[in-house]
Amino acid sequence: MGAFGHRGFLYVLAVGLLAAPNGGRAEQPKIWWQNPVPSIEEISKGRLHAGDKLNKETIDAVKEYVPEAFYRDLQNGAEWLIVATTPAERLLIPDLIKASKENLGKAQLKPDGTVFMPDGKPWIGGFPFPEPRSGLEVMVNREFTNADSKFGGTCVLYWVNPTGRTYKKTVMGQSGELFASGRVCQAPKPYLPGYESELWRQLSVFTDPYDVKGLGILTIVYVDQSRYPDAWGYVPVLRRVQRFSSGQRYDSADGSDFRVGDWDTFSDPLSFWEFKLVERKPYFSSLTGIPGENGAKELGDGKYPKDERVELRDTVVLEAFPKDPSHIYSKKRIFVDVGTWKAYLGQFYDRQGELWLAFSLWYSRAEAECGNFPDLSWVSMQNYQTQGATLARCEGYLIDPPEHLRRPDFFSLKYLSSQGR
Repeated sequence: MGAFGHRGFLYVLAVGLLAAPNGGRAEQPKIWWQNPVPSIEEISKGRLHAGDKLNKETIDAVKEYVPEAFYRDLQNGAEWLIVATTPAERLLIPDLIKASKENLGKAQLKPDGTVFMPDGKPWIGGFPFPEPRSGLEVMVNREFTNADSKFGGTCVLYWVNPTGRTYKKTVMGQSGELFASGRVCQAPKPYLPGYESELWRQLSVFTDPYDVKGLGILTIVYVDQSRYPDAWGYVPVLRRVQRFSSGQRYDSADGSDFRVGDWDTFSDPLSFWEFKLVERKPYFSSLTGIPGENGAKELGDGKYPKDERVELRDTVVLEAFPKDPSHIYSKKRIFVDVGTWKAYLGQFYDRQGELWLAFSLWYSRAEAECGNFPDLSWVSMQNYQTQGATLARCEGYLIDPPEHLRRPDFFSLKYLSSQGR
């Protein structure tokens, strides 16, 4: 999904037990920063249980624990399965927990959101602020805690009209991410030599339909949070690479409701926004730890994938305000899972303060070389003013990818220009 400038489609996370060096079993490292949440029975006064459906008939029993956008979706026909809350240590790679503990208190934070070590070098890994005291520190946890694996696979984008009919599909046949700093599991650690100034590189190539076949996008995101990412695209009809404007982060990426700065709920440099902590409480989350895919493989009729699951998770809610007075949004309201510091929902408000768009990410749990991780199945952008939607279904992602997806030369302009039709 490099076309949307996102931090990446998948994030490597962990299993419950690790193999000890002597061949025995070592206990999974525990986290200390997540609060326990009540049971579904407690919050619904016995009316709902794990295994029940959350829909417009049952939502009022737990309305207090449902974000506004999710409440609207449920009232509009969405239906989700309630599953038990997953302990956060089952969703974090052990090396990430270990690095967070070892580097606790070492993070140096600039006012622009850039994090570095006491010696001035880039952050070496783990959550910089496992117990954040500000909205900026929450966002830093999201931005600077990168997984090591690189990814490739297929994503199908569904364009849906207000009646729920899919009127257009586009397909990204391959994409990949290369994290350059803050690496904690895969060698080399903690940086890729020669790329210490970068957070990650991402490349995507469209394969269908024919009018976009061969279109490729390369994005480079930097450690310096006062610096815009660099992005280039290979345009098949022109047979050449073009540099994209980095400043217009709120332009539509492809004519849909997805915008460059919205991917992953927030993908701008941190220095261009102000952040405010709003609350911390349990909310129903689309980030779940149940193995298997979250959501059906095809969208079908309507604006909501079937078979999606939710669980109650400790959540921090923050608001982000653009420093640019001409921005299309007055604010973003971002729901961040405290256990993993991953955002699962962003509510975007127009300049009149009305809810306009909601970006949600739907995860389940899978396995990879570094441990278990939340596997992204669906991304949804709902437009509450036009009643349309754009959704992306991701499958076939490789968390343990082939060798060419592990090398910086794959994430280059040379490779980008070689993929044209």
